[in-house]
Amino acid sequence: MSADIPGSRHEFEAAYGLMVLVTDETADKVLAITKDIVAKLPYNDEYGHVPWEACTLRHWLNHEFYAGLPDTLKAAIVPRDDEMGDRVFLLSVNEAAACFEGDAERAATHNSNPAWWWLRTPGIAGHAAFVSKDGTVNAHGYNILNRYGGGARPAMWLDVRDLNPRPLACSAWSLSSGQAGSAPPSTTNQHLCAVGSATAPKSKNVLKAAG
Repeated sequence: MSADIPGSRHEFEAAYGLMVLVTDETADKVLAITKDIVAKLPYNDEYGHVPWEACTLRHWLNHEFYAGLPDTLKAAIVPRDDEMGDRVFLLSVNEAAACFEGDAERAATHNSNPAWWWLRTPGIAGHAAFVSKDGTVNAHGYNILNRYGGGARPAMWLDVRDLNPRPLACSAWSLSSGQAGSAPPSTTNQHLCAVGSATAPKSKNVLKAAG
């Protein structure tokens, strides 16, 4: 995929409420995350040391949330390339650290109010990692029963060949080339879809990590 493919990131974000983080030229797909926190939910309904594969939030994302997506988006989703094959997931600590240019870009809102959001990486016992209101990554974690002040920010891999508009008219981290592509002169705020140069080299392996 190249920067001159028809369509714009701005049109794509407006149409689907998503933010492009990474492009993979070898598979015609992008990693995207919701621009906002979509629901205030606990990581799990019962307390304990609960891994991502067993938590109730993972079930909600891949069933209730997935069921409510537009059919065009459902058809474009590419399951994660691991043993779980999630269609929808949360970012890991490493992904959250690598796929944004800084804390300000990583910060998100719920109903226009600043809020923290869950990551799929477990924290200390009975906790799960999260991104704070100011965008910092906290690997220690919140109690998995916490549903106040934050929630879920779903992510997904998308095959963009049949999506319209396509989210590719911007400079985004390329998994095939290992570097950012050149954006058209008219592209603005391209940092929103690019992995920062200081952290980009980590993303090639980070995005395959199960943690």
